[in-house]
Amino acid sequence: MKKILPVLTVGALLLGSCPDNIGEAARLTIANREMKDPASTAGPFAERINAILGTAGQEISGRVKLGILLHSDGHILVDDNVKKVIYQRLRNKFPKQEFAIIKATDVATVLLERSESKKKMLPEMTESDYVFATRQMAYDYLMVISFIHDEHWNAPVMKATEGAEETVWMKTRLIDPKMGGYLYRNDFAVSGTSMKNHVRCRLEVKQVDNVTREFLDDLSIDYRDEDWYQQELKDTAANKAKEEEAAKAKQEEDAKRAHEASIDAILEGAL
Repeated sequence: MKKILPVLTVGALLLGSCPDNIGEAARLTIANREMKDPASTAGPFAERINAILGTAGQEISGRVKLGILLHSDGHILVDDNVKKVIYQRLRNKFPKQEFAIIKATDVATVLLERSESKKKMLPEMTESDYVFATRQMAYDYLMVISFIHDEHWNAPVMKATEGAEETVWMKTRLIDPKMGGYLYRNDFAVSGTSMKNHVRCRLEVKQVDNVTREFLDDLSIDYRDEDWYQQELKDTAANKAKEEEAAKAKQEEDAKRAHEASIDAILEGAL
């Protein structure tokens, strides 16, 4: 935002004092905010989080484009500590060489526009909504992580004191637009702590971390079509062949030595 505002201000001044044929005016688009490696960041915590999901400005063509949507209902606080463990697990699971992990703000825009007439929020989107938006924005996959309360949860009438434990559903969805539906879907129960008489809920970071690791372990990455993977297979087969050849040569050498030793013993006995 710090970079955009000066451009817009200058643009407005120029348009007010220059002829119409000055050229094309400045325009806004949604940035590709690619996730960076958390291990390479330093400084205050808020700055590290911004660096992890900053505008990397890197070329994403040739890599798998994986969109990430992370959201909650209006009563659950997804703070920086929760985001950090999720983003770190994602970056560790999906190597940067193969995956461009993008904060899918453009998908959220399409979803909200699609559901505006129905007055639905992001956590209320359906499978068909996600498939439509993923195709519209040309993502290879879309991962959605939603934190919501049980549908019968009603904050205004609950009288729990601040600090009480709550159960929150962590809903995970992986959309494959090519197959037209969910490639993976699961719901996990995690704990939270009530804030301000149950109107807000702070998530338990450790449980979110464990659940994120669990559902990512359910996903398998197939590298068979990648050149580097094929070369790795060839190298592995070549190393195995060398090891087998060396073992066979050693076995033959040991047998030869044993045979020579037995002949020597016989000759020595004969003498």
